[in-house]
Amino acid sequence: MLDKKMVSIVLILFSMSYSFSQSNHREERTVIKNFSEALFDNSVSPEKVVQEFMIFDIDEKKELQIAVSKATAHITVIREKVNQDGGWLLPDYKVAKEKEYKIEWFLDFEEISILKLNITAEKKKNVYVLLNFEKNKILQYFYLENNKIRSFSLFVKMNDAWFLSY
Repeated sequence: MLDKKMVSIVLILFSMSYSFSQSNHREERTVIKNFSEALFDNSVSPEKVVQEFMIFDIDEKKELQIAVSKATAHITVIREKVNQDGGWLLPDYKVAKEKEYKIEWFLDFEEISILKLNITAEKKKNVYVLLNFEKNKILQYFYLENNKIRSFSLFVKMNDAWFLSY
């Protein structure tokens, strides 16, 4: 009798934990979805995309202005090169043409990543990915902090990748 109660308690706790972890990523998914839509929407200015969705860890006003300017310029370049291969810089501009995709926590899909992210295990907890509809290919990586995009682009050399900071 005691064993059945223990099993029931463990199952209830597990299901609560699983449900909490699923809902815990809902806000991040929404941020990424809205950012991804705005990223390739020419009716939304790059400045507005940066202002609304991105976060910078810079205290000095002049350095912050430079970082915002770099991020804005990067978004402009991405929009101009929609039909081209990104090469050593992700996101691949073809992502704009994806009609159906999924947004997931990177740690749940790390095994399908062809890139080795050069960040700490602790920071990997803040990484999310945009996957194709079948969830078997990572199309884009996002590094979030406080429900804002810290970085959405990777510098890639061979199979190693580093998030760009602005």
